[in-house]
Amino acid sequence: MYLPFMRYNHRYTFKADIDGFKVNDEYASSIDEDLYKPVVTLENVYCLDPDDKFKLVAIGADLNYGKQLAQLGQLAKGETIQFNARIVSPWAHKLQEDLRNPTKVSIIKPLMKERYPVPDNEKLRVGYIMEVNGSMNGQPYSSDLVQQYDDWCDTYGYKKGFATD
Repeated sequence: MYLPFMRYNHRYTFKADIDGFKVNDEYASSIDEDLYKPVVTLENVYCLDPDDKFKLVAIGADLNYGKQLAQLGQLAKGETIQFNARIVSPWAHKLQEDLRNPTKVSIIKPLMKERYPVPDNEKLRVGYIMEVNGSMNGQPYSSDLVQQYDDWCDTYGYKKGFATD
């Protein structure tokens, strides 16, 4: 839902709960892992209004799992993050798909004491998501990308998979 103060192609401050991760393959015309995009799925998305109050704007949304989010380290389902993002669609029913370019990302309700890093490299983040989600969830899965992520973990001595496992 859009609120009266929200405008197309403007940046706003949001907060939302982490719901999970997925690999977006809608741009892939073949099995080309370079076209996979890492995505963080959100729930309970709130937007800061001009009166400095957060208002519910979406039950769910997808956010590109870019470098700014990756710099936070692993995120757990139920953690709350705050970020600025641009609304890139004038259509209210598309808000869940049209939050772009997250910046000023922070965790405002952490659930983990120890947070493992997430790769800066987008391809390795795709491998991370594939490992966390597994091969049986209907999402794209590439054992090669998972192995590349595992090799990255071995190189730096990081735990494979997910920190809360």
